[in-house]
Amino acid sequence: MKLWATITIILAVALILTNGLWFFGMMNSVVTDKYQGQMLYERAEMLKDFIAVSPELAAGKSKEEIVSLAEAALGEESYEKEGAVWVGWLGLVFNENDELVEVIPTWSYGEGIPPL
Repeated sequence: MKLWATITIILAVALILTNGLWFFGMMNSVVTDKYQGQMLYERAEMLKDFIAVSPELAAGKSKEEIVSLAEAALGEESYEKEGAVWVGWLGLVFNENDELVEVIPTWSYGEGIPPL
């Protein structure tokens, strides 16, 4: 009977330890996901803010200057598609006077491009 009591105590302690480790791992994962989600949210909001002020920052520059600056900064070649000049992950929308009116990210492709 003493052997069964020892085995039961050892198994109970092992169960408590493994459940404790599982709980700690789960809590660590939850906290990490929360911080990661907050970081992604802050970066997305910062990017939206920058995209919103980009036309004002580019005021006075020609289309060619803006496109060449974007190509140099991003290391990508530009191409035109459906009313926007695309450089890397950004679409640059110009009006008929070749002034930058909007910057659109690829994840919103088709939402902000004016009709042709």
